[in-house]
Amino acid sequence: MVRESPASGWKLWRWSGACHGSAAGCSLRVRARRFGFVTASFVPPGDRLNPYPLGTAAPLTGGWQLKINSALIDADAEVEAVDNQPPPPAGAQYTLVNVSMTYQGGGSYSLPGYLLGVQAVGAGNAGYNVDGCQPPPLYLDSDFTPVFSGQTVTGNLCFEIASNDAASLLLQGRGTAGLPAWFALH
Repeated sequence: MVRESPASGWKLWRWSGACHGSAAGCSLRVRARRFGFVTASFVPPGDRLNPYPLGTAAPLTGGWQLKINSALIDADAEVEAVDNQPPPPAGAQYTLVNVSMTYQGGGSYSLPGYLLGVQAVGAGNAGYNVDGCQPPPLYLDSDFTPVFSGQTVTGNLCFEIASNDAASLLLQGRGTAGLPAWFALH
């Protein structure tokens, strides 16, 4: 029996060679004078196949750190209550994501410019920008107050998404090393 043993935060993606699938273990039968290969492939934390869980802070480019505090996937009523905002079009819905963003770079930075690279993405691979709707108070996308090094700001991001992406929705930020950082919303 061969068992997966990923590093902390990593996740088994799949076996290949003499083992197949993604179960935690694989049974092998060894025959005399025969050999085979087994490969275990793992995905790092923050990968689309292994998103950071709710409540986990993770580094992004530009000296930012992002943590998803909560997500309300069907937030139509909450968003429509803000300044009489109209309901979303047929087949769409509003989603609210409450985040904490900590600036760890030097000096200060304005958050709205950075949020242009943050999107909600579902199984349909459509990217939904933070300007899709106006959320209830604590609207991060409109606060141009500089955030200084070591400061944390908490607020809501609002997305208008296709309803058929709701069950698979993730948040994508600009991760380190040029790779996207993925965050679970469920």
